[in-house]
Amino acid sequence: MDENEYTLNQSVDQSDLNLAYTPYEYDVLPNDSIRILSLLPGNRGAPLQCELHRADVPGLISPGCASGPKFEALSYAWGDGTLCQRLFCNNSAIKITQSLFDALIHLRHSEETRMLWVDAVCIDQNNNDDKIVQLPHMKDIYQHANHVVIWLGLADESTNGALDLIRRAANCLRQESGQFMPRWDLSPFNEPFSDEKNRQWGFPSTTDLESWLPVAALLARSWFYRCWTFQEAVLATKATIQIGAHLLDWAVLCGACMFFMCKSYGMEVKGLHDGLKIICRLSWASRIGLDLQEWKPMPLIFLLLITTNTQATLPKDRIFGLLALAQENTQKYFSPSGSFDNPKYNMSLRELYTDVSRFLLHENVNGDLSPLRLLHSVKHYALEEGEQEKRNKDDGGLIPSWVKRWHDPIPEFKIDSNKKKVQPMAAIAITGFCTGGPEYHTPESNPQTPYEISLHGFIFAPISNTVNILRLPAMSRLRVSDLFLEIHGVREERYASYPTGESIDEVFALTLTMAKKPHMTLGAETYHAIDFQHFCVSLYEQDLARLIDEGRIDDIESLIIEWEAEYERLRSLVETHVMSPWFWVDLQMCCRGRKLFSTLSGHIGVGDGTLEPGDLVCVFLGGETPFIIRPVDQKYKFVGECYLHGIMHGEALEEGLKRRQLITLI
Repeated sequence: MDENEYTLNQSVDQSDLNLAYTPYEYDVLPNDSIRILSLLPGNRGAPLQCELHRADVPGLISPGCASGPKFEALSYAWGDGTLCQRLFCNNSAIKITQSLFDALIHLRHSEETRMLWVDAVCIDQNNNDDKIVQLPHMKDIYQHANHVVIWLGLADESTNGALDLIRRAANCLRQESGQFMPRWDLSPFNEPFSDEKNRQWGFPSTTDLESWLPVAALLARSWFYRCWTFQEAVLATKATIQIGAHLLDWAVLCGACMFFMCKSYGMEVKGLHDGLKIICRLSWASRIGLDLQEWKPMPLIFLLLITTNTQATLPKDRIFGLLALAQENTQKYFSPSGSFDNPKYNMSLRELYTDVSRFLLHENVNGDLSPLRLLHSVKHYALEEGEQEKRNKDDGGLIPSWVKRWHDPIPEFKIDSNKKKVQPMAAIAITGFCTGGPEYHTPESNPQTPYEISLHGFIFAPISNTVNILRLPAMSRLRVSDLFLEIHGVREERYASYPTGESIDEVFALTLTMAKKPHMTLGAETYHAIDFQHFCVSLYEQDLARLIDEGRIDDIESLIIEWEAEYERLRSLVETHVMSPWFWVDLQMCCRGRKLFSTLSGHIGVGDGTLEPGDLVCVFLGGETPFIIRPVDQKYKFVGECYLHGIMHGEALEEGLKRRQLITLI
């Protein structure tokens, strides 16, 4: 089929669609059967016609069909759900959405019948009993389909350009790795963005947004952000993306996105980052990406984390839409009957999410991940006026502070109740930290207080002072100058010795980057004082030069008074040292949306944006990082994770165990 055979406004003869057709009547199927749709051939513009046939569930051994039926499975986003089109079946009609109609029109062959499984047609959508029987078979259907077609929607004038850049990127990765989708560690291919290499690879300039916008638009299509489509993609053994009449191998798209991520295009090209991240997560979890003959169930916490920012029409399906991929103990806990007709599905969101969190905080359900990984995913943001009341109504009550609201998307910039812009927080890279030691202790619960949980740990120190590191909107004067005035203001005695014995410049360098290695740099050590000092010098010089260019005399005088002595001190220290190009990048990645704080013990750290003076830094046994909690009547609200320099490797554990207690979160 020629890719340009169909156009965006392809017409279909609608003249007979308004006639009164008998709705299709579904037969009742036994538990071991499914329906397969035979999409009948038709010329361009002809009404859609099909037949439905009974078949054995693929993967189950049946007398007449040991290997299961041969068919393709369709994966698509339903769209707005309005049933505005008809699919004709045995002189009857099945109402379908516009999205499915467009897909079937493009999937239909002109001369051959095409065997498909399509959820909206092969399951009686008006019969809950049929759904209860058929929905649990979806795992087997997508796992054993000969081919999965991923329908992204109709093509437009930008589709060709987007696919050209995607295929080019996949070829570049293949030249470096030898494969379209390398199945080993990608770190050897990571490198900072280079204009010169970008030209050599044949890509447009990253400032040429018109050329890159089609790629960003393709990666932003709704299919990538739906919870149910996630399992359909990861279970497939062979998958093809279709946009109108355009075809693209799924592995090619995944390889291209890996290339763009490795080469830092996500940070350089506006609008690419979120799409690249979600597709890379899909590929890392998929059978195609992992080169698996059979699907290997995964811990629920891992599935929930890699599908962050995906959505479902019903919020509960953020949990239930992943159960088919989860380990057996998880499936039995949340769906003991093996169907969708179970008491947990009827819980309120408050009950369900609390139940999920309590389950994930127990041992032996998270694979290699710590049970406390759940708490790392809980992030609180200042809410707009009236938003909390609406949540309470939607959720069936106030969700506890230690429980994640899984259907909440990661926020873009939003306005809180104080009319300030709120930034999303980047996750703390916890690898290598062991604040709470290696031994985790199962939490304690009381049936009389179902929305509380008690964890084993100790209080380390109260928070004494905080600053917004990268707050928005921009500050009255240039942001960088105020930024470092505030940073140094965290500690009352600026040059007093840090509890670890390190210099304060060294501590700031490590704290603001959370002791990570320079971004994308292999074999590098963590940042040091010289990086922080050089950064301050560079920003001062840039700040002063900009003020001079703008003729802002008062601001120039103010800056010199505040910073000249400090600048001279730092300038003498850095001398001819070359500044790390990644310090500012990593500082932003670590500190975005967060606050810098100091404790009464003299430590400094970076934590969640809602922390306040008077909050407490605590250590839960078995945790990689410390956490922040807020006292409320002998119990505590959970605020979030944090990095606190000087205790990240268990330095506080020996003394802290002497004060060990049960910390009850509400």
